[in-house]
Amino acid sequence: MTKSLVPPVIPVGRTARLDNTDSATRESTDAVATPPGRPAQNGTARLYGSEFAADPSAVYARLRGVGPAAVVEIAPGVSATLVTSYGLALRVLRDPEAFPRDPRGWQASLPSGCPVLPMLGFRPNALFSDGLAHARLRAALADSLGQIDPRWLRAVVERSALVLVEEVAGRGEAELVAGFAARLPVMMFTELLGCPAGLATEFMTHLPLIFDAGTGLGRLTGC
Repeated sequence: MTKSLVPPVIPVGRTARLDNTDSATRESTDAVATPPGRPAQNGTARLYGSEFAADPSAVYARLRGVGPAAVVEIAPGVSATLVTSYGLALRVLRDPEAFPRDPRGWQASLPSGCPVLPMLGFRPNALFSDGLAHARLRAALADSLGQIDPRWLRAVVERSALVLVEEVAGRGEAELVAGFAARLPVMMFTELLGCPAGLATEFMTHLPLIFDAGTGLGRLTGC
């Protein structure tokens, strides 16, 4: 199965109403005010399960026809607002005051063991932080990455890519997302972090399960 690019998902309860936008956008984003965990409405798209995983592109195409944002269900009983418009996505991503990154308020409304928590639950890192905490963590990341020799990094990427190409050379066909594009960044980061070979293999096995819309999260969390 080839996965499509996934538009940003904004869990209900983590967002604010979009002011100064056109009426169509405001109407589409009024669903943001829906209480967390509201049961799915009739016809609400479910972004999980085998049916969605079989053809996510068709679901996203239909949702783009709804408007710049649409109410979806990302786990049983967990509603969210899916942003499908590039312009609206930029507005959301560039306004951390109206759309905070810290999900703990929303997260508190979810049942323990909810299958979306491995991907969307709070972690004390730059991605899930706001304000001064975000600035501090992002500065540390920028300083660390700034010390990497670009020539060394290029050699690592080329060497890792060659390993992946050689794996599929004898088969005559390849699943480019799962077999190459998804694995190459993981191989690069495990070498960057100095992970031993065994841990790197385990990392590459389990990391994609967090993003798997089918049974991956169930296998990872036991839910």
